[in-house]
Amino acid sequence: MNSQINLALIGASGVVGEKIMTLLENRATKINNFYPLGDSSVGKELVFNDSAYVIQDLKDFDHSKINIAIFSAGSKVAKEYARKFVDNGIYVIDLSSEFRYEDDVPLIIPEINGDEINKLREPSLIANPNCSTAQLVVALKPIHDVFTIKRVVVSTY
Repeated sequence: MNSQINLALIGASGVVGEKIMTLLENRATKINNFYPLGDSSVGKELVFNDSAYVIQDLKDFDHSKINIAIFSAGSKVAKEYARKFVDNGIYVIDLSSEFRYEDDVPLIIPEINGDEINKLREPSLIANPNCSTAQLVVALKPIHDVFTIKRVVVSTY
């Protein structure tokens, strides 16, 4: 993959999208080109890394401008667009529940199995688990490394 990050953030104006932008800024992630995308928020202005951006329409976006897309707009949007982005040569990280149980989609928690990303040889879709599950697994990992936890059953409501 090209080492330059050309990123589309789908759902940029939502709570999760805003948090992603804050995390990227706080970590000083070098983003060459940033494209906030949306549907109901098209035309809204936001600030990322001290620059103003206008949210563009997801439906009309030129995929050739990016190599990574983060979807934080829910399952309906992910279902309609995520695989189309992958088909256009883009690595997609989906934060919804849409692809969590798909056999061909790796479920990745960077602190636990982030090395799985290095195994991807072509643009792919990456899912993440439920937020409560991710936090719990991160806390359990050091215990598992010492005692080998065989099974954990968790219910979140």
